[in-house]
Amino acid sequence: MEYTDEKIKSILNQYKKKRDRENKKYHEELKHDEEWTKMNNEKSKQYYKNNKEAVKKKYITNQEYIKIRNLYRYYLREERVNDFKNKHAEKYAYLQNKGYVPIDDPIHEEKKNDIKTFFDIVDENKEIFENE
Repeated sequence: MEYTDEKIKSILNQYKKKRDRENKKYHEELKHDEEWTKMNNEKSKQYYKNNKEAVKKKYITNQEYIKIRNLYRYYLREERVNDFKNKHAEKYAYLQNKGYVPIDDPIHEEKKNDIKTFFDIVDENKEIFENE
C-alpha cells in the first residue's frame, strides 16, 4: 500500500495529537491520583518479580556496553569528551558502532543531515497540521 503525502501528514498529525493527549492526561490527572500511583507501583513490582531473570540476563549481556557508556557519560558531564576520545579511542569507536555516539565522519554527517526525525517534520509543517 502506497501512502500519499496527505495521508502521511494525517497519520503524523493523529499520532502527535494522541501523544499530546496522553501526556496531558498523565500530568494533569494520573500523576496526582494516589490510587492510580499505588496501582502503578504494584504493577511495576509484579513485573519486576515476574521478569527478574530476564532483566538480570539482559544486564549481564550488556555489561561491557553499560560500563563504557557510564564512563563516557562521566567525561560528558565533566565536559572532557575530547579527553575520552584520546584516552579511550577503542571504547569511543565501540560506542559509535553501537550508535550511542554519533559518527564524526564527513560522509556520515551528510547522511545525518538528510534524515529528519518525526518531530522535526511535524515542527516544520505546523501550519499544515493545525489547519487540518
